[in-house]
Amino acid sequence: MFNASNSSAIKVDGREYALDNGILNIEIKAGEHSITKADPANLFYIEVSSKKSSSEETTTEQASESTTQAPTEKPSDSRPETPVESDIYVSPSGKASAAGSKNDPMDFVTAINKISAGKTIYMAEGTYKYTQTILINENNSGKEGAYKTVKALGGKKVTIDFDGMAEAGANRGIVLDGSYWHFYGIDICNAGDNGMLLSGDHNILELCQFYANHDSGLQISRYNTSYNTIDKWPSYNQILNCTAFNNKDEATAENADGFAAKLTCGEGNVFDGCISYCNSDDGWDLYAKPATGSIGVITIRNCVAFGNGKLTDGTGSANGDMNGFKLGGSNGACPTPHIVENCLAFNNGATGFTDNGNGGAISMKNCTAVNNGVFNSAKANFMCYRTSSGAKYTNLVSYMSDSRTGATDQFLGTVTNSIYNYKGVGTYWVNSWKATGGKTKYTGSEANDHKITSSDFVSTTIPGYNASKGSYATDYHTTLRNADGSINMNGLFQLRSSSDIARTGAGAGL
Repeated sequence: MFNASNSSAIKVDGREYALDNGILNIEIKAGEHSITKADPANLFYIEVSSKKSSSEETTTEQASESTTQAPTEKPSDSRPETPVESDIYVSPSGKASAAGSKNDPMDFVTAINKISAGKTIYMAEGTYKYTQTILINENNSGKEGAYKTVKALGGKKVTIDFDGMAEAGANRGIVLDGSYWHFYGIDICNAGDNGMLLSGDHNILELCQFYANHDSGLQISRYNTSYNTIDKWPSYNQILNCTAFNNKDEATAENADGFAAKLTCGEGNVFDGCISYCNSDDGWDLYAKPATGSIGVITIRNCVAFGNGKLTDGTGSANGDMNGFKLGGSNGACPTPHIVENCLAFNNGATGFTDNGNGGAISMKNCTAVNNGVFNSAKANFMCYRTSSGAKYTNLVSYMSDSRTGATDQFLGTVTNSIYNYKGVGTYWVNSWKATGGKTKYTGSEANDHKITSSDFVSTTIPGYNASKGSYATDYHTTLRNADGSINMNGLFQLRSSSDIARTGAGAGL
């Protein structure tokens, strides 16, 4: 049983279920099971009951507000590995002539071109080194209900390393131009451009990491430059519980985002449960330009962006755009109504959330932004003033440690049930406001009903962060995730249940 007024979905062992008036009835086997959120609602109370013999108890559990213990092991797939005929095993030393069995593993590139729809390539632990792009071409596809899967064997560390590639636009690591592929638990690093260019349809990337590449870690865009219409661009791809960091283009440091879905991507692409930090440009980049036109609607939910603008060791030129979530571009010429839900942005070099000139009616709900504008004090937590007047912002929380110097948040559209920062004064509460895009001081009668301070959060201590060096620990893929891969911020910038702001339903819950 859940709070029906706030929660509409829940995940059990990583699978999402819809609630019926706050109640979920499912059959599960005896043993341990994980129950996590599947919507933006803050989760404070769960009642669990079971239909068993009279000797078994019904349990009721009150969720603790204290910081959740951080995971100590890499998130992994709990599903048993049951290889079937025509699955292929590969290893770093595998041979093209090998049988592809566990005892006689094949090489990875050969396996990609041999694997059948519905079958799995199991990658043995280790580092797979390449100096040329791995192309999964358009004709090499699975099919609905029969994906071609690439999976780390036993949940071990598998790295596809393109170290030695020169920085150049053609030097992507992997080009996934096929459709119905599922990559699970694979690291991709050191490519001369994107770690992966995802240009096919209906693909799933899950629990993968993209780091130290020379352009965006993962980019969703076309590969075939003759595809000039949106119906031919990559569509309906799911990026689940992936992490991107330390991506940097050496030439300018202005191009390498963590995740990019820009220029030529189609409809239905979703980022869910992803973390993007310490990339030289943006955490997320949804840029579009007139030459190619508007892109499809991108949905970003349950995601976190922080520290973008410099690398984890604190080095970098801070030349990039340095936003957490950059939601478009081109000053209204390429409108797309992107959707952002239950996301957190903090300590980014510039803005936490920006429309960047997207003229579409963007939708933003249950998002929290804290202490952005680290390398540019003119940038605010929220800068959404060049979008459409039809844009909607609901349940937002903006907090600056020093609100007197933090830049003023700007919105064009309808702001509802949110707290925003006004430079020189502090924060104001908004029940409903038709904002016009300026640096406006809100004067509604409820403006002072709610204020925000550091005590409203469970924690404001960023794990692994050295403020004097501007450096971060690098294994957030482990420390900020549950065993099922979903994000667990361990209370960081999560509102306390005792906070009057939390009781309004505002803020991200991760």
